[in-house]
Amino acid sequence: MIGQAISLPILIPLAVVRLEEKPLAEGDFYPGDLLAAVLRADDSFWDSHPDSFQRIRQIVRRAKESLLSLDETNFHPIRGIREAAADF
Repeated sequence: MIGQAISLPILIPLAVVRLEEKPLAEGDFYPGDLLAAVLRADDSFWDSHPDSFQRIRQIVRRAKESLLSLDETNFHPIRGIREAAADF
């Protein structure tokens, strides 16, 4: 639902809590897909939710550290998160 921009004011805070526990939390597709979906939220959401924005920035830092520990065969999270973070 986050990827479809449905109920972001409700869902992103829930996702942030989950991502703080596990930055590469998996939704339905691959490890890190929840973070990638959150990072793709429209700028207008982040403009009106600066507290969540700052928390996500911290999570991204932690996720980058976690990505370094993944083996090369698990490339989906790296690509998905990098693409989403580039626009964030």
